Amino acid sequence: MVVQGWQVFTRYVLNNSPSWTEPVTLLLLSTALSLAAAAGVHTNRHFGFYLLGDHVPPLVRKLFDLIRPLMIMAIGAVLAWWSAALLIDGLDIKMAGAQMPQSINYLPLSVGGALMVVFALYKLWRVLRPIHTGGVR
Repeated sequence: MVVQGWQVFTRYVLNNSPSWTEPVTLLLLSTALSLAAAAGVHTNRHFGFYLLGDHVPPLVRKLFDLIRPLMIMAIGAVLAWWSAALLIDGLDIKMAGAQMPQSINYLPLSVGGALMVVFALYKLWRVLRPIHTGGVR
C-alpha cells in the first residue's frame, strides 16, 4: 500500500513517478494473493467443494473428504513446479524499471503452491488417521 501510494503521489502530485513502483507493487500483490490462497487451504476456506459435500450421503462425503486434499495437492504441485520452472527460466532477464529479474513474480506462486501441497498433505493425513478426542473429530 505504501509503494502504491507513493506511485500515485509522485505521478499525480509531483508529475514524476519512479519506474520501480509498478513492478514492486505487482510483486507484492502476487505475494499477498499466493499466501492468501495457501492460508485459505489451511483454514478450509479455499478449494473445498463444501457446498456439494454437505448435500451427499455420509459415505460419499467421506470419499469427498479423501479426494479433496488430493486435488488440492495436484493443483498446488502444478503451481509450484511450473512457476518455479518459469522463475528459473527468466532469472537472467532484467525487469524494466526495477533491478530485479523479470521472472521474480513467479516466486510467490511457487511458494504458495508448495504451501498448498503441505497443507493438503496435513488434511489428507487427518482424513486417513482421524483424531478422536472425546467424541469430537
